[in-house]
Formats: sequence, C-alpha cells, structure tokens
Amino acid sequence: MVLGVPANEIRFVQEASNDTQKQALFDAVNDGLVRVLIGSTPRMGAGTNVQKRLVGLHHADVTWKPSDIEQREGRIIRQGNLLLEKYGVEDFEVEILAYATERTIDAKMWSLNASKLKTINGIRKYDGSFVMEFEDEDSVSMAELAALASGDPLLLERVKLMSEVDKLELLKRQFGR
Repeated sequence: MVLGVPANEIRFVQEASNDTQKQALFDAVNDGLVRVLIGSTPRMGAGTNVQKRLVGLHHADVTWKPSDIEQREGRIIRQGNLLLEKYGVEDFEVEILAYATERTIDAKMWSLNASKLKTINGIRKYDGSFVMEFEDEDSVSMAELAALASGDPLLLERVKLMSEVDKLELLKRQFGR
C-alpha cells in the first residue's frame, strides 16, 4: 500500500512490452482497476486513450518541445471522462501539476518552451495580416513556471507584470486600429 493506494493499482506503462499488453493496461486504467499510471511521453503519447477516469496529471520533467507537453495534457483534457459526465463542468476539474527544481536547468527549459510555444501559437493564429498580436496564456504559464523554478520571487513578479503590460499594449494597439 502506497499512501492508501494498493500496490497492484499502481502501474508503469513500460511493463507493457507489446501493443496487446499496452491495450490491456489502458483498459485496466479506464475500468478503474489501475488508479496510478506512470510513464514517459513517448510511451504514453499519441494513441493513449486512458481518459475515462483521470483526475490528475503530473509533469515530473520538462521536455524540449511544447508539443510533448501538449500531448501529455491531451491525455487528460479530452472528451470521454466519466467523472466529468457524472459531476458536470461546474463540479469537476482535472489537476495538472508540474514539478521543477529551483536553480536548475528546469527554469531554462520551461522558459525555452514558453518562447517556443508563443512562436508556434503566433503561427497557428496568424490571420494573413502583417502583425501577429494575440494573448497567449499557455506560454505565459510556462514562463511563470520557469520563474518559479529560478527561485527568484522578483522574476515571478516580473513575468506576471510583463504579461499584464503585454495585454494592455495589445489592447491599446487594437483600439488605435
């Protein structure tokens, strides 16, 4: 028993060495027989349909690509969650946690991902005009995580203030047009 969860309800996706075993493991998660599933992004990325009873996602590391983070979060933020259907939008939400060690490469990695995601989202939202201006909450969240991982409270305050300044400047430019 690990913090109240029986050991047989905690599994690693790496235990499944072929597609049949992997599908059986995913079915066990969806049936509620496995309550904690631990795995890497490559092993639990595209094609992992375990969303029926998910309530929490934990980012234990940060990758080089924002798409990997989106792929991870896509395992939990999707249609088909039976708990969402049971409790409704007002009474149910999933929890996504990211872990970082202060004053390590984690801060730089989250910062890089924030910059990359802002650029990617700029391309995604490009409407054909010469100026790509938009609010980008996803990249701001990554920047905040990078600031937290830096261990410097002033850096976090700076990220939040810069985000607010960027929003206000965007509104001013939109008003001016």
